[in-house]
Order: sequence, then C-alpha cells, then structure tokens
Amino acid sequence: MVIEQAVASWNPPNGICEGQIVSLNPLITGSQGGTWSGQGVSGNNFNTTGLNGNISITYTVGISVCQATSTQNINVTQTATASWTGPSSICNTSGISDFNSFVNGTGGGTWSGPGINAAGSFNPANQSGNVTINYTVGSGVCAASFNAIVNVVNAPQIPSFTGETVFCANSPFTPLTASGTGNSFQWYNNANLTNPIATGSTFTPSNILGNTYWLTQTVGNCVSEPLIINITINPAPSPPNIPAQYTFCETTDLPELSVIGATGTINWYSDAQLNNLVNTGTSYQPIDANVLNFWITQTVNSCVSNPATTSLIAQNQVTANISPQGPITLCPGESITLRSNNPSNNLWSTGETTQSIVVSSGGIITLTVSGECNTATNQVTVFEESVEAIFDVDKTSGFAP
Repeated sequence: MVIEQAVASWNPPNGICEGQIVSLNPLITGSQGGTWSGQGVSGNNFNTTGLNGNISITYTVGISVCQATSTQNINVTQTATASWTGPSSICNTSGISDFNSFVNGTGGGTWSGPGINAAGSFNPANQSGNVTINYTVGSGVCAASFNAIVNVVNAPQIPSFTGETVFCANSPFTPLTASGTGNSFQWYNNANLTNPIATGSTFTPSNILGNTYWLTQTVGNCVSEPLIINITINPAPSPPNIPAQYTFCETTDLPELSVIGATGTINWYSDAQLNNLVNTGTSYQPIDANVLNFWITQTVNSCVSNPATTSLIAQNQVTANISPQGPITLCPGESITLRSNNPSNNLWSTGETTQSIVVSSGGIITLTVSGECNTATNQVTVFEESVEAIFDVDKTSGFAP
C-alpha cells in the first residue's frame, strides 16, 4: 500500500491585529485535513487576543511516515487605541498646549487639524469656534484614528477699573472697583499672575502689597489679558515749622503768627479735629483773644501733613516792689536786706541782679524789673545816722552845768 506524502505548506497572513480571530484553513497551500497547534490556536482558529509579536503556529498533516509539519510565525500587531479626551473649550490666549497629555489610549500617534502640528502642539491664537482635531496611532490595518471637537473661545476684553491711584503715605487707601463683561475678577501683585492677592470686583491697595497690580477678568473658563494698575504713594509732608508758643501783652494787639520755610499750602485751624479752618497762608493774624490755640497743616502734592501746634500766652504787666519800704534809717555798723517782689529780671542800682541785696550805707537804692510787656522801677531811701555828744554853756563862771 502506497500512502501519498502529505504537504504541510501554508502561508502566514500579513497584518494581523491583536484581538482578531483568524481562520487558519484558508491559509493552507498544501494538503488539507491537518491539525493546527500553537499559542492562541483553538481548532482551526487563531485567536490573537492578548498576543503581540511573532507567534509560532504549526500545521501537521498526514499519517505515519508520510506525515508533514510546517511551523511558521504569524506577526501579531498590538491594536492601537486612538482615544483622547481634550478640553471642551480653550481660550485663544491660553498659549500652546501639548495635546499628547490628553491621550488616554495608545500614545505615540500623530495629530492633524487646524492649529495643531503632528507632534501635538496646539496653538489656539488664530483659531475661533469649533475646531476638529484628529489623532491617529498605529500602522497599517491596525492603525486607529479619532476625531474630537475643541471649542476655541475668544478671551474677554481687558477689564477696566475706577478709583484713586495716587495716595498719601499717612492717609488711608480707598478701594479700586473693577468692571467688565466677566463675572469673576482676580487681582495679582506679580506680572506672572502666580500670586493672587484678592478676588472680586473691589480691592484696596496697601503699602505691604506693593505699588503695581495686575487685574484679570474671567468669562466661562477664559481669562483675559491683565490690566496693569500703577499706584503712586506720595510721602507725607513734614508738619509746618512754627514756634510752639507766642507771648503777648494783655494791653496790646495779638501777634501775627508765621510758619518758617513752608513749601506747600498752609492751613490754620482752631480745633484739633481740623474742622474749623480760620486761615490759609504762611502767616495768620489772630483776632479773638478767646481763641489762643491753633493747629497748622501743610499740603504738598495733595498730601496733608500731621498738624503742628502753637499757642498764644498772655503776659502780665510786671511791678517793682521793695521790702521793707523806706525810708530806712541805719545806725552806724548796721545793715539791712532789701528784697524784690520778683524772683528774676531784677537790676539794682548797686549793679546786682539777685532777688535780694544787703545794704550797709545810706543812699537812694533803685530797683528796675524788666518784663515782656513793660519795665517797672521803685526806689527806697536809706539814711545813715551818726551820734555826737556836745553841749553848750550860757555862762562862763560859776558851777559847771
């Protein structure tokens, strides 16, 4: 009995993707009716699920000594997944984005579409509205592709604000108020917008936070370009230079008051709360003897100094009184102490300036007292007595008197 020699030839398929089930019998080019074996083989089918790379498959056909086998590799290519989840919208001012970070399928693919290059860098600057972006990954029949729409939103306009931008170092800061088309405002004190210092439509500057601020507004999830706000903080001027006191005599007019070396506008007030303005200018002539205290400010570049103060002090008329009062009689060898009623500003005719002097000889002693408003004098006469024993007789003979 002659048995025909079996031929186990077969042609491996090209481009098998992982996950496919391939029927093997149609691949036979030799004798039919054989059996298949190898990883993923079940009967006449080759299941590629979970396989990758070259997989050895054997076809055996025939019996006994006429049996033949053929083992060949089937290359299984991993199935690519082109899924990616990008932002539903993106601002046209948000800068270049790497869309590869949005891939949740197979990485390493290529990109195409408006505003994006093959490497996945998307620049929304010149885009607007719905933009279709394609991602393709894998090769041949195992390649996968996925399209998604990204909505490019025009960023809102730069916001505006109202409020004072020039402040004085010794005055309270007033709030700035933002306005725009957005419903969210953010305040920063650095140009990189990494240090938010306040949110909301109002913000009060501070010496601590700096002199320059950046304001943005948000519409949806789109942030505007920043508005730069420069704050000027002028130093507080020095209080006016004025004597702390002025003196005047009760019988004369009130003196004119003047500040020294003023460079700004000088205001005069009669109350510490600076509510009652009585004069403007470097000098002031008071007219009411009942108002003798004044508060004076200096204004430079709209900044008002702390007030200086001055007061009017009334001076009384001085008198010159000597005690004891004269005339005074001194016996030989005696002395007396004369005393002024004033502890200072005394000048005696003896040249002394003390409050009291000692007199031991006769004469006229004059006291002069000098005051702010007048000069007063007084005198006392000191007599110096001498004792002489003499007698007269009215006859030249007889008994002595």
